[in-house]
Amino acid sequence: MITNVTPDIIAVILSLGNLEYEQNQYTSAEVYYNKAVKFIHELYGKGAAVLPAAYTLYNQGLNYHGMKQYHTADRCFTDAIVVFRKLSPGDDTVQIAHALNRQGINYRLMKQNSNADQCFTEAVDIYRKLSPGDDTEEIANTE
Repeated sequence: MITNVTPDIIAVILSLGNLEYEQNQYTSAEVYYNKAVKFIHELYGKGAAVLPAAYTLYNQGLNYHGMKQYHTADRCFTDAIVVFRKLSPGDDTVQIAHALNRQGINYRLMKQNSNADQCFTEAVDIYRKLSPGDDTEEIANTE
């Protein structure tokens, strides 16, 4: 399908979703995030490992978490981590650690403490790997 969708249009729609999320307008944010997903599929193909997909999935996870839809948020965080890892095969990134930390918070609220601990431990390990010898703000803020 040929459309007029561009990466810039997707970025603007994602930014609008983020703005709504930051104002606790979760339903409006969900509309924007779903539109971004639709356009990502049109432009790159469904299941494409591209940064816009990873960021949209991560932000959807935050939004569903805000809506207290923890199981849906979990799927989004898991999918975001998969895409971030595909984009950096064999390498850990700050984005992966952030997503693991948020997923851990989500698991904690779902009373899945062992899953939460696993996410937090992996997130801290990544932060330490990326900043050896330093206690970073990310490590301090890992739940």
